[in-house]
Amino acid sequence: MEFIEQVGKAIPSVDNPLFSALDEHLSGVSAAVGFPMDQLRYVSCLLLVYPLALIFRLLPKSLLIRQLYATILGFAMGLYVFREGMIHSFITALVTYILICTVKGKSRPIIVFIFTLGYMCLCHIYRQYTDYMGWTLDFTGPQMILTIKLSSFAYNVSDGEQLDKCDKEQKKCAVTEMPSLLEYFSFVYYFGGFLAGPSFEFSDYRAFMRRSVSAEGSPSAWVPSVTKLLLSFVFMAGVVLGGAFDTQFMSTEEYWALPLLHRLGYQWLSVTMYRYKYYFGWFLAEGGCNAAGFGFDSVKGTWDLITNVKVLEVEFAPNVRSVMANWNIGTAVWLRRYVYNRLNPDPSKGAPFYVQMLTYMTSAFWHGFYPGYYMTFSSGALMNNAARGLRKLLRPKFAGTSLKPLYDVASFLLTAVVLNYTCTPFTLLAWDASWRIWKAELFLGHVLTIGSMIVVPMLMPKKKKPVKTE
Repeated sequence: MEFIEQVGKAIPSVDNPLFSALDEHLSGVSAAVGFPMDQLRYVSCLLLVYPLALIFRLLPKSLLIRQLYATILGFAMGLYVFREGMIHSFITALVTYILICTVKGKSRPIIVFIFTLGYMCLCHIYRQYTDYMGWTLDFTGPQMILTIKLSSFAYNVSDGEQLDKCDKEQKKCAVTEMPSLLEYFSFVYYFGGFLAGPSFEFSDYRAFMRRSVSAEGSPSAWVPSVTKLLLSFVFMAGVVLGGAFDTQFMSTEEYWALPLLHRLGYQWLSVTMYRYKYYFGWFLAEGGCNAAGFGFDSVKGTWDLITNVKVLEVEFAPNVRSVMANWNIGTAVWLRRYVYNRLNPDPSKGAPFYVQMLTYMTSAFWHGFYPGYYMTFSSGALMNNAARGLRKLLRPKFAGTSLKPLYDVASFLLTAVVLNYTCTPFTLLAWDASWRIWKAELFLGHVLTIGSMIVVPMLMPKKKKPVKTE
């Protein structure tokens, strides 16, 4: 924590006449619409990506020019939004590059993973120390995305050196040619993805940049980019409306003075609408990337290569697994590829429970150290494990019968209840407020989860042992 603080103090101010002029202009907008200045800077830069992406398409077909453009603009926007906090992304990126170039063997990606995640943890601790329960935007947001990109990149380089030991997915992401510093930093600071993501593999980024300077160039992206821009506006309206259902209201005595059904309804609405700010940011950022030509899956012919959320699949999920697979997809893929799969002693089988728990805990460390994260992720590990057992027991009994639609509706409702129950601490952050809500609800989600983990194995048909023949 002292290291992060000392680094911050040692950096000279980056304020300049241009930033001051931009702030002066935006301050009037902020006062008029009642939007906080830090968030207005952030959203303005995300919107600026769209015209910058169109200019990117018009640049000379030179990798050097395009890499410089992507690096300089991404770093400049980050500098405007986060000011001196940008030093942390530079430190972690540079140290990671040095480690990858100097450390050899199986320990290299592990060392980089520990370094990047450890640095991220220090940043989270520092933020909680200086701005406990605060909601101001700071450098930790992009740093979280960068942690994913850098730790993945280290594994990709190592995989590129031992392709014969890699599975199909690892070969697809492997980096067999070490990038130059410029190409590497253009990957780190790519102007379309630095501020709000999405995270992406280096191999996908390299393929996009090389395709952009090829004779055929990047395919037209008017439809996907405009569609995602419009969707972001829709969810922005939801964010504004959701202001009437602030999750922090559940920490007040006014909330607890409400009737039980009123409280449950408020909890459902507030936790649901809490997700809208993520939908807004992710769609806005992805649309900007698409505008430049990034995000096209040449194999499937679709614009979902860097998609970070599938809203309908989350909001109408039939099970917990579907929620996890379609929410914050970039992070989920990172956890699966570089934590879950790497820890699993036998990839041909389902991972042991301890691997699931370690994966959830890595996600919690990545998010920060508020108690609410650990309450949500540890409970999520239990509930996902229980849901798998229930699905394995019940689904075959309803498949192909007239009761299958009823089973699907019941699964959706149960998943929706479990999702908002489990995620309430994630939105409240604090232990006391989260515990009070779960206690008032008699820990029903946990009781059902633990109960099913005990009962389901007793009801599962036992596998018959093969009869030995002589």
